[in-house]
Amino acid sequence: LQMAFHVAGCDNVIASLWKVDDKTTAALMAKFYHELWVEQKPVIDALREAQLLVYKRPDLIPDLAGTRGAPRRQAEAVRTDSGDPPPEDRPEDAPERTPPKFWAAFALSGVGR
Repeated sequence: LQMAFHVAGCDNVIASLWKVDDKTTAALMAKFYHELWVEQKPVIDALREAQLLVYKRPDLIPDLAGTRGAPRRQAEAVRTDSGDPPPEDRPEDAPERTPPKFWAAFALSGVGR
């Protein structure tokens, strides 16, 4: 499938290697496109930032994903540059990290620019 997109003229293709939860995918893509379009980062860096966000902040996934038809929380409000959030910013029942099955499925094919 990736090759078909490349033959059709796409420089970069991001594909999932296995089925991933819809909310997690929506959150990852919201952050990815923010990093790509607003922050003007290369594709590979934008994908990395999105994966780091999903990995480090599982408590933000529902807010970033939103619900169908409802406006999403703005991805620019979420920063991963500073590392882990202060403990007071994380809900008490929030898990420490998101399992890899949710963020590691996404792979970039192409030049990454």
